[in-house]
Amino acid sequence: MKFLVYEYFSSGGLPDQKKSLLMEGLCMLNLIVDGLRREKHHVYSVIGELNNIGGDVVVLEKQMDPASFLMEKVDELGVDYVYPIAPDRELAVIASTLKGEVDAVCSEPDALEKAADKWQTYILLKKKGLRQPETFKDRCPKKNFLVKPRYGVGCEGVSLNSGTSRESINQEYIKGTDASVSVFSDGRNSKAVSLNKQHITRTGNILGYSGGVVPLSHPLSDDAFILAEKAVNSIKGLKGCVGVDMVLSDEPYIIEINPRVTTSMAALEQAADFNVAASSLEAYKGNLPKRPEFKSNVEFNLTDEGISFFHTDI
Repeated sequence: MKFLVYEYFSSGGLPDQKKSLLMEGLCMLNLIVDGLRREKHHVYSVIGELNNIGGDVVVLEKQMDPASFLMEKVDELGVDYVYPIAPDRELAVIASTLKGEVDAVCSEPDALEKAADKWQTYILLKKKGLRQPETFKDRCPKKNFLVKPRYGVGCEGVSLNSGTSRESINQEYIKGTDASVSVFSDGRNSKAVSLNKQHITRTGNILGYSGGVVPLSHPLSDDAFILAEKAVNSIKGLKGCVGVDMVLSDEPYIIEINPRVTTSMAALEQAADFNVAASSLEAYKGNLPKRPEFKSNVEFNLTDEGISFFHTDI
């Protein structure tokens, strides 16, 4: 099969982006490209003018719209699948453009729109009775709360007790272990495969994401898996790989849903005999993976210079 893999940041999606976002983007691009190649697929990578990763690459020029560019290359290269990786709202636009034209290994556009909107996700999951911190569009009555963009990725723009705007939401601050669950979904059913530790930094009132550990051993792991699967199943049309951010306190709390490949999945692949790209493709087709056996703990640290991985035996 022929694949065209596109990643937003490494293709020049935000020229003035934080370097750490570019590092995450390149990591996820390599994760999917290498995984598909190990399955003997022919893979073309879309890259920006300054980020050539080698192999069969297609350069996205600055002035071109990504969705239109991908459609042009689908016809030119005769690819069977497009694998897009992008922030949620941008991914929804790309998925909508590609829908009906070519198989795109990602969630349905409507599901992406719902998951991209943190307020809409909160209301939807609240109606399902799933455990979350209390969240408000206006002033938060809680003593400690997080202010975060209604649409955003990677802890960008998240602060503690300050920084409200019309495009932000206020979420009750829950003290506990910052975590995520890696989930694979076929659009209706899902399978949680790993619980991951998240390293969240704080500089003054500003929060940031700096890496994590896969897997995370925790007494609430089974409860976290169940809650993550219920959350993903609540948004019909989520397909492939999905990350569910959580805080593990007295019980697990859902923080948000990331309807795409995440950086922790690069550590998942190293910690277990597990091909993220192949598993997301199979989930997209309707075949959910089994939970893997882990052979090591993998800690990863994210900086503006890159991502480093450290292995320890389990």
